[in-house]
Amino acid sequence: MDLKELEKHWDTLGRTDPLWAVLTDPSKRGEKWDLDEFFLTGQREISDVLNYIGSLGHTLRKGKALDFGCGVGRVTQALCNHFQECVGVDIAPSMIQLAEKYNRHGRKCRYYLNPSQNLELFPDDTFDLIYSGLVLQHMEPNYSKGYIEEFFRVLAPGGCAVFQVPSGPRMPLEPLPDSAFRAQISVPQVSFKAQSGSCMTLGARVQNVSPNRWPVYTAEEGGGVFNLGNHWLDVSGSLLTLDDGRVTMAKSLEPQEEIEVALTVNVPSAPGGYLLELDMALEGVCWFKDKGSPTARLFVEVEGTKPAAQSQANESAPGTRGQETFVPRMEMYGVPKEEILSLISASGCDVLDTRDDSTGGPGWFGYRYFVTKPDPKLRAQEVAALRKKIDALKKEILQQEERSARLERQCAVQKTELEWLYRWIPVNKLARKLLFGRNLRKRLMARFHLRP
Repeated sequence: MDLKELEKHWDTLGRTDPLWAVLTDPSKRGEKWDLDEFFLTGQREISDVLNYIGSLGHTLRKGKALDFGCGVGRVTQALCNHFQECVGVDIAPSMIQLAEKYNRHGRKCRYYLNPSQNLELFPDDTFDLIYSGLVLQHMEPNYSKGYIEEFFRVLAPGGCAVFQVPSGPRMPLEPLPDSAFRAQISVPQVSFKAQSGSCMTLGARVQNVSPNRWPVYTAEEGGGVFNLGNHWLDVSGSLLTLDDGRVTMAKSLEPQEEIEVALTVNVPSAPGGYLLELDMALEGVCWFKDKGSPTARLFVEVEGTKPAAQSQANESAPGTRGQETFVPRMEMYGVPKEEILSLISASGCDVLDTRDDSTGGPGWFGYRYFVTKPDPKLRAQEVAALRKKIDALKKEILQQEERSARLERQCAVQKTELEWLYRWIPVNKLARKLLFGRNLRKRLMARFHLRP
């Protein structure tokens, strides 16, 4: 989706369940996050990040910090405990409104709406720290890579940019045959009623009816990520929303084995009749339906009221039903590590470290990047210090060479004197023994390669 669509989806999430949208803990869905607990996670996260930067031997100035994709300010508020000034930017108006509401640091903390595909709000070399987590993964790579390049532009010399990006979905070590994509999905009811705009959890039973094992990913064995997901259709079967809820299979399933799961879905906001379609997916590969597997469909009667003026406007405007049934979604994207490293190199920045990162979810592998921007003044000082060390080493090497040459000359003179003494003194064998001694003679011969 483009940035305009992205703004629409996240603005809707910010108006419905904003804290869960930022931290998608399944147990917190439906506005179940405690506000203090939620913001405490940001404090812990930033504390860990700053401690790790320090462990890398990098001294970070505590001037100005940027939280990219700030949401409701979970991390921005935590940054205010460490920096003189903090800025949060986000694409969703509803998120920015809530961030300003939850701000506890006054003018020290500022929030900006940024619907553009750059950071032109800020001049070059502005921030000592740029932080972004669980954000870049929700936009297409052409946008995320553009923002990363902007990070390096607005990063101050000597500063540090820390950002998380998935590299790609976890895949089975060996591709599964088409025969493996067969599932039997069953639910207790075939129809039910739901409140418009609500979240609803329904139980389902998934059975592997294929002749192949479904290898669920583990760190030891690899494997893929198998999810039960849902689509929303109108009563005629036309697709309204492709991606909505997801629940991951907790273990590998052998042929004919089954498992019970609980899937949470977002109910459309407009009243009326809908079809809820359940299907299995191997993330990064395909929906099972695309391989011929049957799906499960339920009829859902969505109840709710809406203002008369809005209802009349929608009825008079053709094609507005899709807007009424809008269900926000979070798309996932990855950028290969090699491409990120190439961006860093092209920008002239240096990589402090990269760490394995799994915060993108069990279906994705990725990295957290720690990048610094060289400070020209510090770099000049480092070069000068290095040159001074090189000059000192050169001087020491010359002194060592002179000392070695002097010792070689002394040895040569001593060798000559000993050769003359040994060869030209007219003494017999007994005199030689008395003069040199057996052991001394052998040592001299071995040392100076003399022949008897």
